[in-house]
Amino acid sequence: MKDPYQAFLESPTRTRYRCLRQAVLSDPAYEDQSAGAAELEDLRRTRAYIAFSHRERELFRTWKLSPRYHWLVGTVALEVDDHDTVELAKFQFQTCLAAMLSSGVGTVAKPYLVTRNTDPYDILAALQRSPGRQQLIDREGVLMDVIQCTDGGELCFDAGVKTHTHQAAVSHR
Repeated sequence: MKDPYQAFLESPTRTRYRCLRQAVLSDPAYEDQSAGAAELEDLRRTRAYIAFSHRERELFRTWKLSPRYHWLVGTVALEVDDHDTVELAKFQFQTCLAAMLSSGVGTVAKPYLVTRNTDPYDILAALQRSPGRQQLIDREGVLMDVIQCTDGGELCFDAGVKTHTHQAAVSHR
């Protein structure tokens, strides 16, 4: 049987993305939303490439759908002249971002489905929109990230987090 992530990359359908996203969110290793990207960014900034390589492999299982993860991997690969990895990371970045963009329309009723707190910002950049005010809302037991854009519009993102585990300062819509 083919690896689900490999199958997704070969044919990135909305259904494959949703199934893979659910597997990532259900993985017992799924850690804090922001720690992985921040750690990788620090290792990249300090040019700790060997430590970066080890850490990015450890994070792959639960960060594989994050465009930011693939951007960081590609950036380091470029810095060390690993052109094959640059191309692979670019492909994975584009595929994951396209899948996220096709997962919803950014409304409360049909939010973009994301896995990491960096994903909404990658979507905003792709849509050439700038974030303004941000809030978390509880929509039918799921925590939703709502970003008011500087152009006056708003985009909604579902990170798949159940609100019963995150009770602090959440408004309801």
